[in-house]
Amino acid sequence: LTQVGEIAGRISRNNVKFIELQKKEGNDIRLPFRLYSIFKREKIDVAHLRNWAALVEGFLGAKAAGVKKIIYSEHGRHFEDAWKKQNFKFLVKRHLFSKVDVLLAVSRNLANEMSALYGLNRKIRVIVNGVDVQKFKPARCNFSTLLKERSKTKILGTVARLDRGKNIDQLIVDVATISSLPVHLVIVGDGPERERLENLVKKYKILNKTRLLGNRNDVPRILNCLDVFVLSSVSEGFSNVILEAMASGLPVVAYDVGGNRELVQDGMGGFLVPLKDRAGFLDAVLRILNDRALAEAMGRFNRDLVLNKFSLEKMVCSYTELYSSFSSDTIS
Repeated sequence: LTQVGEIAGRISRNNVKFIELQKKEGNDIRLPFRLYSIFKREKIDVAHLRNWAALVEGFLGAKAAGVKKIIYSEHGRHFEDAWKKQNFKFLVKRHLFSKVDVLLAVSRNLANEMSALYGLNRKIRVIVNGVDVQKFKPARCNFSTLLKERSKTKILGTVARLDRGKNIDQLIVDVATISSLPVHLVIVGDGPERERLENLVKKYKILNKTRLLGNRNDVPRILNCLDVFVLSSVSEGFSNVILEAMASGLPVVAYDVGGNRELVQDGMGGFLVPLKDRAGFLDAVLRILNDRALAEAMGRFNRDLVLNKFSLEKMVCSYTELYSSFSSDTIS
């Protein structure tokens, strides 16, 4: 609704049209009317609205334009209205959830949470995210990407937006406490917490074993240099980065929150740890780092699981099947 951004450069097919609406901050009364015009002009059959930011304006514009089918999909835990008792927003969302033709979520856990919070008595379909298994795959690491040399150093890493919810300060403090083996922590991403995390690294005097790399465009290459992937988030919908790590053949340690349990098979592809069990989280990381055979077995398990269940191809097929079902005017 604002700008297309970098995604336009990632689309190589010529059958995609981008329209930037340059939405103003806050409520923009013009948006439903502009969307109505676009839906009419382009003869839109299906409007797929993603997350709260597009729901109200998109629904109003699509209904007014006579769009045949309207889909709403939830991709994260954006339920502040329910948690904070923002009654007006809550009632609007619940009403529109009941009016769209198809309600989607990217994980079963997310679907169940939506249903419970908003008192929904309708089916919520689940189409899980998929990962490009050709882009994210096991490959030999060039350690100059991260370290001057491999030696005996074990590398754990994470990829995340650096905000409070990702709990990355925990990882930094835990790395500072590890003395049983040489460990290097790699953090990919940027965000409002970066300066605080950099100061934390200095405070614990671990500049030589912690690297904050910022945003990178070579994440697949970096993942292939890790021994274990960690995600310390206290809340997740359905983590794409866990999928990318699994596709890269890495064992994963994460907290048992949100859709993580639908991805990480505890004891098989890594470990899921109860939220707030920091000692258990660190123990799980060390267990993998100290057992190369276990790490390799978990990595193979994860790669096979992604190929069979979470590939980009499977996700595309699921959406294609959904959109195609509208041609016969049926909703499954």
